Amino acid sequence: VKLYFMRGLPGEKDDELEQVVKLVGECSDYAKRFGGRRASINVAFSTFVPKPFTPFQWSRMIGIEEIKEKIDYLKKNIRYRNVNIKWHDPEMSVMEGVFSRCDTRLAKVVVDAWKSGARFDGRSSFFDFEKWKKAFEKNNIDYREYLEEIDLSETLAWDNIDIGVYKAFLISELSKVEKAQHTDDCRTLECRKCGVC
Repeated sequence: VKLYFMRGLPGEKDDELEQVVKLVGECSDYAKRFGGRRASINVAFSTFVPKPFTPFQWSRMIGIEEIKEKIDYLKKNIRYRNVNIKWHDPEMSVMEGVFSRCDTRLAKVVVDAWKSGARFDGRSSFFDFEKWKKAFEKNNIDYREYLEEIDLSETLAWDNIDIGVYKAFLISELSKVEKAQHTDDCRTLECRKCGVC
């Protein structure tokens, strides 16, 4: 069995990691009971990354230290022989977050990181966060600013791209997420007036 979890989602409560640990423990018990010794569970954890053209494009992403704290908590509390846990590298997750919401200022950062030897950085065996930190510093940019919450009224670097979905629709969806409200699928129910049609 493979379980997949995302941590750092907007609105995440403190006890949610405890609930994950509890669920993994219950799954471990079931696996032992019904699958015997060979039954195993793979648990993968990734970090929420805000992406453009989604209701979460304005949301804050947790930073490296907070990601590491969550990983440490999970490592200390998920200790079952039949459970293997994996997580995405915190620094790589943060770089994904930075470049998912980047602007033209980061072009020079990419060039400087490349000049310092950053290559094939999508693979953890090649990724060197220090090269990226130095490239940010050289360009007087604090990469952490790209992880912060963005005000809904702010002009976004990708606002000039029309994907067909209204910005107002994404804002209303973000509001619904914050209230834990569901949006019905417009293919089976009424049109949600998102702009795509």
